[in-house]
Amino acid sequence: MNFKIFIFTFIILFFVTATCLTPKPIIKDLIYNETSIVYVLDKSTISYFTRIILFKDTSNPRSEMANNYFNCTVDSKSKDIYCVFHSDEPFSRLWGTSASKLCFKDAKNSTIVLDECLYSINSFEKYPIPLNVKYSIPTYGGDVAISGAYIRFVAPYSPNLLVTSFEKSQLTVKGNFSDKSFNCNNITVSFPQGSGKFFINFDGLKTLAASYAPPVIFNISNTIRNNWLSTTQIITINGDNFFTNNSLVELYFDGERVDTHRINIANNHTQIQVTDINRDVGPMKVNISINGVNIQKSFDHCLNPILTSVTSVSHLTGGVITMSGSWLHKTGVIPTITIGSQPCIYIRSSYSPMELSCKLNPIYSYKEIDNNGKNISIIFNYEGCISISKTVTYSYNIRNLNNGILSLDDVFTLFGSNLGRFESPSIYLFGDDFAQDVKVEQFDISSDNSKIIFKVPPLRCQLFKVKFTCDNTTLTLSSYYSVSFSTKVLNSPSTINGTLNIDLYNINCHSSTSPILTIAPSDNSSSSTSPITCSKPSSPSATRFFQTKCKLPFGTGINKEFSINYVSATNYNKFSYEPPVVLSRTFSNLNENITINGRNFGDTLSNIQVHLNGIDISSTIHLLSDSEFTFKNLESFENGLLNITVDGNNNESPFYLTLPPVIYGIANKDNKVLGCGGFITIFGKKLLANEEEFRVKVIANDQETIVIESDEIKLIVKSNTTKSPNNVSVLVGEQIILSNLQLTNLEPKITVIPMIKNINNVLSSKIGGISLSDYISASLILSSGDLSLSCNLQCSVSPNESVYYNINTDDSDNQIIISTNENDITDNTDYLSCFTNSRVKETSGLLNIQFISNSYNYEVTIEEINDSTSLPYPTLTPISTSSSSSSSSSSSNNKETESSGGSSTKLGSFIIVNYWFLLVALFILN
Repeated sequence: MNFKIFIFTFIILFFVTATCLTPKPIIKDLIYNETSIVYVLDKSTISYFTRIILFKDTSNPRSEMANNYFNCTVDSKSKDIYCVFHSDEPFSRLWGTSASKLCFKDAKNSTIVLDECLYSINSFEKYPIPLNVKYSIPTYGGDVAISGAYIRFVAPYSPNLLVTSFEKSQLTVKGNFSDKSFNCNNITVSFPQGSGKFFINFDGLKTLAASYAPPVIFNISNTIRNNWLSTTQIITINGDNFFTNNSLVELYFDGERVDTHRINIANNHTQIQVTDINRDVGPMKVNISINGVNIQKSFDHCLNPILTSVTSVSHLTGGVITMSGSWLHKTGVIPTITIGSQPCIYIRSSYSPMELSCKLNPIYSYKEIDNNGKNISIIFNYEGCISISKTVTYSYNIRNLNNGILSLDDVFTLFGSNLGRFESPSIYLFGDDFAQDVKVEQFDISSDNSKIIFKVPPLRCQLFKVKFTCDNTTLTLSSYYSVSFSTKVLNSPSTINGTLNIDLYNINCHSSTSPILTIAPSDNSSSSTSPITCSKPSSPSATRFFQTKCKLPFGTGINKEFSINYVSATNYNKFSYEPPVVLSRTFSNLNENITINGRNFGDTLSNIQVHLNGIDISSTIHLLSDSEFTFKNLESFENGLLNITVDGNNNESPFYLTLPPVIYGIANKDNKVLGCGGFITIFGKKLLANEEEFRVKVIANDQETIVIESDEIKLIVKSNTTKSPNNVSVLVGEQIILSNLQLTNLEPKITVIPMIKNINNVLSSKIGGISLSDYISASLILSSGDLSLSCNLQCSVSPNESVYYNINTDDSDNQIIISTNENDITDNTDYLSCFTNSRVKETSGLLNIQFISNSYNYEVTIEEINDSTSLPYPTLTPISTSSSSSSSSSSSNNKETESSGGSSTKLGSFIIVNYWFLLVALFILN
């Protein structure tokens, strides 16, 4: 058994020894950057690189590492071998330790399959070291971001350890390198606080010089420290990376090193104070080094003057002003001083005392004075260091407030000096009882600026003080002043049970009594009303005036004088009652009287004046109360504005009064109307009323008529009835003004009797006339017997009475000239359409037309017509006229007449057509 083990061990050792016989590649050069690695091998080498095995620690390869390999090619010119590294993972994931292996293989011996991986990467002459490493380590330490390529490519021991020259040499690198999303080119390392320079070892062999971040200066300020011996300066430097050890600080002012004992790190890392040092005013160059690490660029600082006081001169005279403070003098240097926009000419300066004097020129125009002469900036320029004083400003004058006087009429006068010069002041009134100051909006300033005069505005309480504010300066008079009690009327009370609301000004705010109001007697009365106790003063808030309410007796009028007494103070004022207000109007039956409804009309007729369209109609008033008055509706009244004045008090909004129409009567001549759709004419006034309540309606035989024409004085309507008599009523709105007026129909007149047409044994004729509504019957008297005619009445489209009265008549025998031409039947003419179905042989006959009041007989010709050719008509005259005592009324209106006429015509046509159709049918059957 031992022999077998020996043989196996021998074979293994022989194999290893044979394998190691391949020499390492001869590296001529290494070319690499953030994304590529290329080894250049000498042409004499017999081996080449194959791959890299990266270890996660000193003994174990990375398990999650992606495949990689070298692609080696021979350069055609130099014959050198170029091995380019390829990886299936990005170069930012190339991390490992010093135990990582660089594998190679014999290029000559093809029998050797396996490559040799016995040598660590850093055992070769060349390998990638950290590239483009960037970081900044503050002196207070903490987590620091380090970026760069290959910074964890060959880490000693572990990628989570960073070897440094610190006492605790190994620092922790944060992050999970096995996480495939982790970027190895950006790592975070926890550094201790410190300063100065040190070394970092990224690969265990080669060190990299490093240092903490250089000091940075943000700003420098200078202050003064006073003690009982002397005054010294304190210079405060604010910045970063100053560390914590005073002895490590090297500070230079203008190249001169500051003693270490004067340096104190006031705030670790961020602030240095330099004490007990005296530097002259002006520019200063500052350099600093912390434990051998220098500031990257020197800092330029200006030591600026610090003022504690400045004297003042008048702008009108100018003069020398003296400034006191620190950093005002520098030997051999003459500064430039500017106060606002005005130059102050340098005169002198000194160390002890630290003062500077300069001269201002006089200014004669207010417009040239900066900032109204107050709080003007002082600007210094020492060798290019320009600064504005932050502690002290310059003012030309000082104001004084001496005293004040309050007159009986509440005019206040302030006395002082320079009260209104340059900037307009503000004046406020205040006191213990004031919730907030009251600003005086209007005041006058005397020409010499020694007085300010103003009227005291209404105040909530009577005791006040005066405060004067100007240029951020406030001056106050210590004395209290008492202003007179006053009032303000807030409303106009109604005439009945009215309430007068009054604001109370300047009252004793600590009293709770009720004011007493007394109304003075009017001009026509010698007695005054009884005193009225008003409500106790109240206020909705501490900033609002007090108010009282007074219940007044019945009254009317304007400018009523009253007195109000409160805590022994009396004020006189005036009020006016609420003006008359019109709400509506109503009319009595038949519109004879008009009642105006509203309020505040009073109860005395002598106190009220009413104008309609500027005309006084007060005399027509016969009933009056506070809420309404009634007056006679005269026919002469026209629509228009109604103005009301009660005891001198005018209504604010005039009321437009629309009056109802006035109906005079019916204008039809002899109370007659055309019997067939006749016109009825109404005469009156204001007939064109738009309101529905005033619309004029005419009713004839219980039917509303149709309006044909209307204007302000005339209304023409058309009746829809043929019945006689016409019972007519006229309404305005729903009120009946005229009723049961009877209009009788005009006597019918025949104007057109054409011939009787015989067409296919149908006799027909169209008989024209006016006012034919009383028609009863018609017949044709022949030698062979009488024929009854069926007639339909068609009323005229445009009935016209003038046509009726203008018909030609023969005064001697009272006969009408009748036309036989059917074309003379016009829109102004009624007509009867008559026909009968009979066989006649006669060529003439007697036409009888029976009306309620008359009957007419006319000789007519009968013409058989085979075509539409018209024959001349002879002129006919009536044979006889007989009166008829019978009276009847038409049984239908116009629409019914039209309808029946049309139906009869269609019926006749229908019978003729059917007759011919029957003859044709019999012929075919035979």
